Amino acid sequence: MKRKTIVLIQMLLLFCSTNSNAQVCTGDIKLETQSDVDNFNINYPNCTEVDGNILVTGTDITDISPLSQIDKVVGDFEIINCQNLLTISDTDLNVQGSIRIVDNESLNDINGFNSTDSLKTLNIFENPILISTKGFEALRVVSDSLHIDSNDSLKSIPFFNSIEYISYLEIDRNSIDSVYGFNKLDSIELLFITNVQIINGFHSLRKAGTIFISSANTNGIHRIQGFNNVERMTGTLSFGSITQSDPITIFNKVRYIENLVLHTNGGEFKSLMHLEEVGNNRMLLRGNFQNLDFLSNMRRMGGFKPFIRIEDCPNLTDISGLDGIDPETVNWFWIRRNENLNICHSNLVCAVLERGDNDPPSIWIDNGPGCNTTEEILEQCEDKPDEPEEDPSLCPITSRPGMQIDRVDDDNYNIMYHYGIKRMYLKYVKYIELLDLIKYHKVEKELLFDFDTFTLERYCERAEGVSRGESYDAELPTDPILQYRVDRTMSEIDFFSNFVLSLGDGECVKL
Repeated sequence: MKRKTIVLIQMLLLFCSTNSNAQVCTGDIKLETQSDVDNFNINYPNCTEVDGNILVTGTDITDISPLSQIDKVVGDFEIINCQNLLTISDTDLNVQGSIRIVDNESLNDINGFNSTDSLKTLNIFENPILISTKGFEALRVVSDSLHIDSNDSLKSIPFFNSIEYISYLEIDRNSIDSVYGFNKLDSIELLFITNVQIINGFHSLRKAGTIFISSANTNGIHRIQGFNNVERMTGTLSFGSITQSDPITIFNKVRYIENLVLHTNGGEFKSLMHLEEVGNNRMLLRGNFQNLDFLSNMRRMGGFKPFIRIEDCPNLTDISGLDGIDPETVNWFWIRRNENLNICHSNLVCAVLERGDNDPPSIWIDNGPGCNTTEEILEQCEDKPDEPEEDPSLCPITSRPGMQIDRVDDDNYNIMYHYGIKRMYLKYVKYIELLDLIKYHKVEKELLFDFDTFTLERYCERAEGVSRGESYDAELPTDPILQYRVDRTMSEIDFFSNFVLSLGDGECVKL
């Protein structure tokens, strides 16, 4: 009896060991016929994990459901040139490499990857009657690219609401009416969407590299919504052929863009309302802009010989919305084919042209009267009356300028400079530049600013002390070159309407 028990235990251990070993299939697997697919569980008994790649390719393959015993593919899973395959379903694969679904003439539906959490790439293209990509509802990360291209019957892409990160997303040359979702996507390096009519999503996107959205369809993009949590773009923002009739309100938190290219034929453009800097050398505006007031918070451009190009804007009459930009950061203009543009002698344009160092020279062609040569614009600049000085009468001691300095991160600060009712807001000022501002800007010697702790309330306390005769020691050495630079910076006065300082009767009030 004891010997039989030992033999039985040994047999069970052998069976378990054999069964356990059969769980993982090693190496790559290629299935080229329906017979290969049907016999998978015979050729690979109890195989639930493949530690290599799977390639399914063959014109007679019509059903891949026999692969449903597989739970996990460590490598890539590819379905290529299966001309009679109708659907990808009844499988719940967890693929850890890449998925490629390419050139499947009869494929109608993809609904078989709902256990896949993370991929390197996802490529879906040249599937002419594909109408659904529902099978990726659990997909959270695509470390490289998600590419949906040349699927002639695909009308909508609504099923990627779990994705938090994609390096590169391209949706191109389909028949898509609408792109919805992607509402958990936090970060992307490059977003490329073309030939769609409606975009409504990307509401959680905060960080982006380049975003390119355009349409070659005759209807253009007739509704675009979202993107209003993006704060900074390290690449190019490019829009093309937006025909939306309602006001266009997108990207209204972004403060920095490397390059800006806008083309809209739609309604009033109320986007980019907080943009402060185009960091490289190009800004291109084209289309149905009523005005450029949406860029009134811009302060600077960067790069080598930065220029502003405005063309084919039939409804644009003046470009004074750009006057907040520091003229020292603009090198030249390219302004052409704006038939109603007749007010070009704005503060920015006059300051740049009067500098006389445009290289290359600015271009003015086929605009309205007064905007076709540098010479005629300069004549109008000379005739401009000086702007009246503001009376700093907000409170008794506001003849003394002040600064509110707030730390953003280890090396950047936000500064609000105030003088009476005038306000100027400078953002992302580097530490060393901040020291120069503190040392050299025109401020009464009695006020001392501590860049680590200074707040507007602290300024109020100091100002009240000064009004009572107290004094504060502050060394403010003079340097003509730095003083000139700071003076030009301080001339960028802006009305800071939602931050008003009121001093009176010993009280400090921030509204």
